[in-house]
This record gives sequence, structure tokens and C-alpha cells, in this order.
Amino acid sequence: MPEYRQDPVSGRWVIIAGNRAGRPEEFLRAPVARVDLSCPFCRGHEDQAPPAVAWYGPQNSSPQNWEVRVIPNKYPAFTLDDFDSAAPVSQDSKLHAAARFENSTDDEALFVNRPARGRHEVVIESPQHVESFSRLSDDQAFWTFCAYRDRLRVFRHDFHLAAAAVFKNFGADAGASLVHAHSQAMGVPFVPESLGRELKGSAAFYRRRGRCVFCALAERETACEARVVAQSERFVVICPYASRFAYEMWILPRVHASHFESSDDAMLREAALLLRQVIQAMEGILDGPAYNFILHTSPFDTDRFDHYHWHIELFPRVSKAAGLEWGFAWHLNAVAPEVAALALRRGI
Repeated sequence: MPEYRQDPVSGRWVIIAGNRAGRPEEFLRAPVARVDLSCPFCRGHEDQAPPAVAWYGPQNSSPQNWEVRVIPNKYPAFTLDDFDSAAPVSQDSKLHAAARFENSTDDEALFVNRPARGRHEVVIESPQHVESFSRLSDDQAFWTFCAYRDRLRVFRHDFHLAAAAVFKNFGADAGASLVHAHSQAMGVPFVPESLGRELKGSAAFYRRRGRCVFCALAERETACEARVVAQSERFVVICPYASRFAYEMWILPRVHASHFESSDDAMLREAALLLRQVIQAMEGILDGPAYNFILHTSPFDTDRFDHYHWHIELFPRVSKAAGLEWGFAWHLNAVAPEVAALALRRGI
């Protein structure tokens, strides 16, 4: 029987309807890749992309001898115009800058706009022309996560930025425009709506229960195991109770950690290899789907949040938003998370 489920963090509702998986499908979709393009992300083609702002690899790596490389996005969603990197940095000034951005509107105006200022960078995950994160070596996966952490640390010290996110689009259906394995880091001068909902929901849970909702989730899910996909010493991977998407997974640190950029190398390596493992399992049982993953982490306005916990959300693009999703803002998921977790565990 279809079931409404509520996400314990954001309060968002979803519909779990396993009976929908049997619907007939008359449409075929097969994205066609161009083969006449020179890849600007391959080693030796560095002149086809903006100069690197950071690079990673074995000792004595260089802008030409790299394994992971970070560049400004050549087609950014945000502009750096009028950013003053030399401005004094303090947590209070960040809070005030974000508040000014969010409140600097004319209450009488019908149409409101402001320049889309922010930072937008690309993390190239391998010098070889590989596609999925699952094809990276152990070190490349680890250095990719080091790049995420280090760029967030740079963003954190930018006077104008209040929050950031890291995300990966793999495959045309997930929004990727280039095949070569890469992800993106963005810093913005305000707290995005989705992160704001999580912060509000987790703060309310903390007031009621006196603990972090993500810590409670990691503990409860580990104990019951029905929605656990994989575990390591510091992390647990679950298909969340109110999954929006079939085979959606969350990677949760077991110990409270509010800011990803505070992670040490050991934690990053463990998280990166666990993410690669569950992507491999997902690709194995779903025949290599397009997918997204997004790093959710705390805003930059404090050194610690007792109520919020960084985590990674991963979901394959095996279905599309349709009328119900757009009309009601409810996701309809045709594969119950308990069923998905069992299949993914068997695939590891």
C-alpha cells in the first residue's frame, strides 16, 4: 500500500509507492555523446581550461604533473565582480554580510534582483579520461575529497561568502555537460533554502530531544539495519526513511561533525572510499545510471553547530520529476528504501 513518510530532518513529505514500479513505459531515451570534442580536463590539455588554483598528487606534483586539479569554472553560475578578498574577516561580519544580502530588498518592489555573486570552481578528479567516481583510484578519490575540504576552507575565509556546497553530476540525465570525471564547488553569500530547512528542522529536533538528529539517525539506523547499505569505522550509509528517489543514499559520520572542512585526512580517505564503494554497487544493480551526489555542510558563521551534521546525499537518476512533484512539491518514490538497501547490500 502506498505510504506518506516525513523526513525527520527537514519535515519534507514523500510518497513511497512500490506499486508504481510496474508501470508500462513506452518512451525510450538514449543520450547521444559527441565524439568530435577534445577533452579540456585530460592531462596535456591544461591550456584549454582556466589556470589551476590548486592541484594534488604524489610528492613533487605540479600544475602539469597532477592527479586531481581545481580550476575556476569557465562558465560560472556566479560572478566574482566587486568581491573584495582583502576585506577583514570575522564570524560577525559574515553574519552581517549574509543578513544584508537576504534583507536588501524593497518591500514595495514586485520584481527583485541582485547580482549573482559567488564562487564557482571545478574539481577535475583524474588526469585520465575516466567517467564515474567509481573508476578513480584510492588516491584520486582521497585527493578529490581533500580538494573539497581545502576549497571550502578558502571559501570560509572569503568575507562575502556565507555557505557552500559541493556536488557531482554524472551523466546527461544528471545535468553533466562533460564526460570526464569532475565535480563542482560553489560558495554563495547567503544560506540556500534547502540548507536553511535542514538547519531549522535539526535545530527544532535539538530543542525537543537535546541531541543532533543526524546522530540519532546514524545510531537508530545502525541498530535496526533494515535501511543500512554499508558501514565503516567512522561512517554509515543508509537509504533514508523518507527517500525522495529510488536507491537514494546518505553517508553519515557516526560521530558528530558539523563542518566538512574540519575533517582530517583519515576521515576524508574513509569517506571517499566508502562513497566509491556504494556508487560501484549502485552502478552494478542499476546498469550504470546517471547520478548526483551533494555534500551538505554547515554555514560558515560558526565553528560548530551542535544540532547539524555534515553528510553526503547520493541518488541515481532512474526516474523523472512529473506533475505530482512539480504540482505538490512531493517526491514519489517507487522503490521503498528497505527494498533498495537490501539490493545495494547484496551488490557490495
